[in-house]
Amino acid sequence: MTGYEPHYLELHRSGELDRRARTALELLGTPYRVCPRECSVDRLADERGLCKNGRRWRGSGTIFFSGRSALLDDEGLARRGLIVRHLVMPGLVEETAAVLRFVADELGPETYVNLMGQYYPAGRSERYEEIHRRPYPEELAAAFEIADRLGLRRLDQRSRERAHAAA
Repeated sequence: MTGYEPHYLELHRSGELDRRARTALELLGTPYRVCPRECSVDRLADERGLCKNGRRWRGSGTIFFSGRSALLDDEGLARRGLIVRHLVMPGLVEETAAVLRFVADELGPETYVNLMGQYYPAGRSERYEEIHRRPYPEELAAAFEIADRLGLRRLDQRSRERAHAAA
Protein backbone atom coordinates (compact mmCIF):
# COMPACT_ATOMS: atom_id res chain seq x y z
CA MET A 1 0.00 0.00 0.00
CA THR A 2 1.77 3.13 -1.23
CA GLY A 3 1.87 6.11 1.07
CA TYR A 4 0.47 4.22 4.05
CA GLU A 5 2.02 5.12 7.38
CA PRO A 6 0.98 3.31 10.57
CA HIS A 7 -0.54 5.65 13.15
CA TYR A 8 1.97 4.59 15.80
CA LEU A 9 4.70 6.42 13.89
CA GLU A 10 2.93 9.74 14.45
CA LEU A 11 2.41 8.76 18.10
CA HIS A 12 6.16 8.18 18.32
CA ARG A 13 7.08 11.50 16.68
CA SER A 14 4.73 13.45 18.95
CA GLY A 15 6.05 11.80 22.12
CA GLU A 16 2.63 10.26 22.86
CA LEU A 17 3.90 6.70 22.44
CA ASP A 18 6.63 7.32 25.03
CA ARG A 19 4.09 8.91 27.39
CA ARG A 20 1.83 5.86 27.06
CA ALA A 21 4.75 3.51 27.72
CA ARG A 22 5.64 5.47 30.91
CA THR A 23 1.98 5.28 32.02
CA ALA A 24 1.97 1.51 31.47
CA LEU A 25 5.13 1.15 33.57
CA GLU A 26 3.56 3.23 36.35
CA LEU A 27 0.51 0.94 36.33
CA LEU A 28 2.76 -2.08 36.79
CA GLY A 29 4.10 -0.50 39.98
CA THR A 30 0.70 0.14 41.55
CA PRO A 31 -1.36 -2.49 43.35
CA TYR A 32 -2.71 -4.38 40.39
CA ARG A 33 -6.49 -4.72 40.50
CA VAL A 34 -7.44 -5.15 36.84
CA CYS A 35 -6.80 -8.88 37.07
CA PRO A 36 -9.95 -10.82 38.05
CA ARG A 37 -7.91 -12.55 40.75
CA GLU A 38 -7.27 -9.19 42.48
CA CYS A 39 -3.86 -10.29 43.74
CA SER A 40 -2.59 -6.68 44.19
CA VAL A 41 1.09 -7.42 43.57
CA ASP A 42 3.73 -4.95 42.41
CA ARG A 43 4.59 -6.43 39.03
CA LEU A 44 7.12 -3.67 38.33
CA ALA A 45 9.16 -5.09 41.23
CA ASP A 46 8.66 -8.54 39.63
CA GLU A 47 6.40 -9.75 42.45
CA ARG A 48 4.46 -12.84 41.38
CA GLY A 49 0.69 -12.97 41.35
CA LEU A 50 -1.52 -16.01 41.64
CA CYS A 51 -0.85 -16.62 37.95
CA LYS A 52 2.87 -16.95 38.86
CA ASN A 53 3.73 -14.05 36.54
CA GLY A 54 5.63 -10.98 37.50
CA ARG A 55 6.93 -8.22 35.26
CA ARG A 56 7.44 -10.50 32.20
CA TRP A 57 4.57 -13.09 31.74
CA ARG A 58 4.99 -15.53 28.98
CA GLY A 59 1.37 -15.61 27.81
CA SER A 60 -0.52 -15.71 31.10
CA GLY A 61 -3.56 -14.10 29.54
CA THR A 62 -3.90 -11.82 32.56
CA ILE A 63 -1.43 -9.18 31.45
CA PHE A 64 1.65 -9.24 29.27
CA PHE A 65 4.26 -6.55 29.40
CA SER A 66 7.78 -6.94 28.21
CA GLY A 67 10.57 -4.51 28.75
CA ARG A 68 10.74 -1.64 26.27
CA SER A 69 14.05 -2.88 24.88
CA ALA A 70 12.56 -6.25 23.98
CA LEU A 71 9.86 -4.70 21.79
CA LEU A 72 11.19 -1.34 20.61
CA ASP A 73 14.39 -0.11 19.05
CA ASP A 74 16.32 2.98 20.24
CA GLU A 75 13.89 5.22 18.35
CA GLY A 76 10.84 3.64 20.02
CA LEU A 77 9.69 1.75 16.91
CA ALA A 78 8.52 -1.85 16.93
CA ARG A 79 11.38 -4.20 16.07
CA ARG A 80 9.42 -6.72 14.02
CA GLY A 81 5.83 -5.55 13.77
CA LEU A 82 2.79 -5.77 15.90
CA ILE A 83 0.20 -8.39 16.65
CA VAL A 84 -2.84 -7.50 18.69
CA ARG A 85 -4.28 -10.45 20.58
CA HIS A 86 -7.75 -9.83 21.95
CA LEU A 87 -9.57 -12.30 24.16
CA VAL A 88 -13.28 -12.18 23.36
CA MET A 89 -15.11 -12.19 26.68
CA PRO A 90 -18.61 -13.58 27.21
CA GLY A 91 -21.31 -10.95 27.04
CA LEU A 92 -18.88 -8.16 26.16
CA VAL A 93 -19.14 -7.86 22.40
CA GLU A 94 -19.37 -4.07 22.79
CA GLU A 95 -15.97 -4.14 24.52
CA THR A 96 -14.55 -6.12 21.61
CA ALA A 97 -16.05 -3.55 19.23
CA ALA A 98 -14.33 -0.73 21.15
CA VAL A 99 -10.97 -2.52 21.08
CA LEU A 100 -11.24 -3.26 17.37
CA ARG A 101 -12.33 0.33 16.65
CA PHE A 102 -9.21 1.53 18.48
CA VAL A 103 -7.01 -0.84 16.48
CA ALA A 104 -8.55 0.25 13.16
CA ASP A 105 -8.46 3.98 13.95
CA GLU A 106 -5.21 4.30 15.90
CA LEU A 107 -3.02 1.46 14.65
CA GLY A 108 -4.43 1.07 11.16
CA PRO A 109 -6.30 -1.55 9.15
CA GLU A 110 -3.09 -3.42 8.29
CA THR A 111 -2.49 -4.36 11.94
CA TYR A 112 -2.41 -8.12 12.42
CA VAL A 113 -5.23 -9.13 14.79
CA ASN A 114 -5.77 -12.43 16.56
CA LEU A 115 -9.28 -12.67 18.02
CA MET A 116 -9.13 -15.37 20.67
CA GLY A 117 -12.21 -17.28 21.74
CA GLN A 118 -10.65 -19.61 24.28
CA TYR A 119 -11.73 -17.76 27.43
CA TYR A 120 -12.46 -20.28 30.16
CA PRO A 121 -14.07 -19.29 33.47
CA ALA A 122 -11.72 -20.11 36.32
CA GLY A 123 -10.44 -18.70 39.57
CA ARG A 124 -13.01 -16.43 41.16
CA SER A 125 -15.13 -15.95 38.06
CA GLU A 126 -18.16 -17.43 39.80
CA ARG A 127 -18.38 -14.11 41.67
CA TYR A 128 -19.03 -12.43 38.32
CA GLU A 129 -21.99 -14.18 36.74
CA GLU A 130 -21.64 -12.29 33.46
CA ILE A 131 -18.22 -13.85 32.75
CA HIS A 132 -18.79 -17.23 34.38
CA ARG A 133 -19.21 -18.99 31.03
CA ARG A 134 -17.41 -19.46 27.75
CA PRO A 135 -18.19 -17.05 24.89
CA TYR A 136 -21.08 -18.20 22.71
CA PRO A 137 -20.24 -19.00 19.08
CA GLU A 138 -22.51 -16.12 18.07
CA GLU A 139 -20.34 -13.73 20.12
CA LEU A 140 -17.19 -14.94 18.37
CA ALA A 141 -18.85 -14.62 14.97
CA ALA A 142 -19.96 -11.08 15.89
CA ALA A 143 -16.35 -10.18 16.76
CA PHE A 144 -15.18 -11.21 13.29
CA GLU A 145 -18.09 -9.38 11.65
CA ILE A 146 -17.13 -6.21 13.52
CA ALA A 147 -13.49 -6.57 12.44
CA ASP A 148 -14.59 -7.04 8.83
CA ARG A 149 -16.90 -4.01 9.00
CA LEU A 150 -14.05 -1.87 10.38
CA GLY A 151 -11.81 -2.89 7.50
CA LEU A 152 -9.32 -4.92 9.54
CA ARG A 153 -7.87 -7.14 6.85
CA ARG A 154 -5.14 -9.05 8.63
CA LEU A 155 -7.15 -11.34 10.88
CA ASP A 156 -5.76 -14.64 12.08
CA GLN A 157 -7.56 -17.13 9.83
CA ARG A 158 -7.12 -20.06 12.22
CA SER A 159 -9.08 -18.16 14.86
CA ARG A 160 -11.82 -17.36 12.34
CA GLU A 161 -12.03 -21.01 11.30
CA ARG A 162 -12.29 -22.18 14.91
CA ALA A 163 -15.03 -19.62 15.59
CA HIS A 164 -17.02 -20.77 12.54
CA ALA A 165 -16.54 -24.42 13.45
CA ALA A 166 -17.94 -23.78 16.93
CA ALA A 167 -21.03 -22.00 15.55
